[in-house]
Amino acid sequence: MRVEIEKDIWLLGRENGMTKKDIKKILIEILKLKEVKATKDLPLLASLAMAVPILIGLLSNNLKLGITASLAAIMVVYFPLEGSFSERILMLIGCSFGFISVYTIGLIFSFNRIISVTVFGITVGIIHWTVSHFKLKPPKDFFFIMLCSTAISIPHQAISKIAENIGYLTFGILSTCLTISNYILIKNV
Repeated sequence: MRVEIEKDIWLLGRENGMTKKDIKKILIEILKLKEVKATKDLPLLASLAMAVPILIGLLSNNLKLGITASLAAIMVVYFPLEGSFSERILMLIGCSFGFISVYTIGLIFSFNRIISVTVFGITVGIIHWTVSHFKLKPPKDFFFIMLCSTAISIPHQAISKIAENIGYLTFGILSTCLTISNYILIKNV
């Protein structure tokens, strides 16, 4: 397999005037493992934020609660590890509002495929504009859009079930915010 890939790259490189040495240098650069300069706190924080709702769902014998609430743990990715306390909390509040909003829109408009696709397109445009306006760090609007599409793919339910699902996600957001707040307090001590 490796020989075939090298042969294909060699043929492609020959057509573009590259030597075997140039191609080898490019391959080494692509496949080289680079050191990540990010702190190691983010994966731990994300796993804790995801584990708490799932554990509560298991203990309360309601795994649907835990799984839906654990969707909110993705919010940790947008959390700035540096900055003032107020900047961090404002980012949490903004992302919380955004997550609840896009999930609600997705659940409400999942009753018709044509309407849900139209509303999804409009929502994605609004999400993209908002994220670009506030200059969020990568992954930018990806998880907001993923959350909206996840909600749209859930079969339409009665209004009480929609409110229940929104409540589950809100519970997950609150537990994620609590986990992150504890992290901020521990880190600042």
